[in-house]
Parts: sequence; structure tokens; C-alpha cells
Amino acid sequence: MRKMDQVVELIIFAGQSNMAGRGTAALAPTVTKEQAWEFRAVSDPTKLYPLTERFGYLENNPVGIWEPGMKTGSMVTSFVETYLTDSEKNVVALSASKGGSSITEWQPGTPYYRDLLERIHKAKNWLTQAGCQIERVTFFWLQGETDGDLKRSAEEYQGLATTFFKRLLEKDVDEIFVLEIGNQRDVPDLYLPIRQAQRNLGTLERVTFIPTSLAHMRESGHMIDLFHYDQYAYNLLGKEVAQALLAFNQENPKEAKA
Repeated sequence: MRKMDQVVELIIFAGQSNMAGRGTAALAPTVTKEQAWEFRAVSDPTKLYPLTERFGYLENNPVGIWEPGMKTGSMVTSFVETYLTDSEKNVVALSASKGGSSITEWQPGTPYYRDLLERIHKAKNWLTQAGCQIERVTFFWLQGETDGDLKRSAEEYQGLATTFFKRLLEKDVDEIFVLEIGNQRDVPDLYLPIRQAQRNLGTLERVTFIPTSLAHMRESGHMIDLFHYDQYAYNLLGKEVAQALLAFNQENPKEAKA
């Protein structure tokens, strides 16, 4: 960052494997904006790094979020390229995703939850000490396929996610955005209860549901296995999420002060 008196938006990318990214980094956009950074809360919490793919691949905590070598290409650089178009915003991105994780593993007090909070607190403290003003802590959540595989009901998933979100919103994040998951490739109705729960979660205060095109990637041939997508799909997802957040900012100018 060119100078340390910047106003920044801290954005946490959390969830399971499709947030972590199972794409191909070489096919992801290269970030051309000078206002996009990664804070590496686990591997080097001493500075900001230019944002690149494979986003978050060094952020492995043996007693928390741990998946070395698994992050191969995500939605994050595509998101940033769209979000920062014609914008003077500064974005600091924080990785907190774990492939295969269920909603029960993110409940308050669990290892993933404690690790998540530690990452957020480290990022906030570093930015504050560097003289940055954090305008908003934005939390993106893309998770639910594992719970669909477990045939968790919409009601149970919604209840567990509500507990998780409300605790985060008490003091750690300002806004939560729930990104719609797609379908299981071979059993396309399997995740419908989770997707319904995600829509319902959008009615909570300070929680917004973002519909995505992931549900159509099975038909268009952009799934690489039962659960995951190619880089084309992640790039499109990043653009969609960025456009949704830009629209949110326009509709909620008090929340988006910059």
C-alpha cells in the first residue's frame, strides 16, 4: 500500500472448497489494480501482499483451517478486478476457507471458528496499527455442499448458520453476504434444501443473499467433478459477487462510506 493513511475495506472470503477455489490459477485474471492486497494472517502477519492467485494457499493453521496444496484457483482476483473498476477503494482480502467443512464445524467455540476470529483480529489490529481506517468488514460465505451431502434439512442448516452469523455480527464483521451454492453434478436436487436455507438467511439483519450462476454450471459443462468448478465458473462467480456488492453499496450509502 502506497501510504498507510488509507481507508480500506477488509473482506473475508470464508466457507468450503468452492470458496477456497479448485480452479486453475493461470486462467484467473491478473489483478491490475494497485488497491488490492492480501493479509496473510497465518503465514506472515507482518505486511500486506499484492493480491494474486492462488489466493490463500499459504494460510494453513495446523490447529485450525488446514488444507495445504488444495487452493489452486479461486473467484477472488476476478472479484477484485470487477469491484475496483473505476473505484478508488482499497481492498484487503483475508482467506478463511476449508474444503469439506460442514456448518457444524464453524459454530462458536470450534477450531475453525477460533481460527477465523484470530485471522480477523490480526488483520484488524495490523491495519489499525498501520494507520488505516477500516470502513467496513465484509464477510463472504460460500458453503453448504457438505451439509447437502449429509442431507441436513433446510431448517437445521438455517438454524446453525444463524447462530454462526449472529455471533460474528456482534463485533467481528459488519455485513455478511451468503453466496448461493450450486448443484451436485450427478444428483442435482441434493442441495436444494441448503439453497433454500441460504435464501432464507438473507432475511436476517445485516445478512444479504447473493444468487449466483453456479447452479447452471452442471448443464453448461463447467464442473470438474461432483462438487467443484473450472476456472471459468470461478471467474464468472467473482464478477457476479462484485456486481452484487457494488449494487449493495449504491443502495446502502451509509454502510459504504467511501
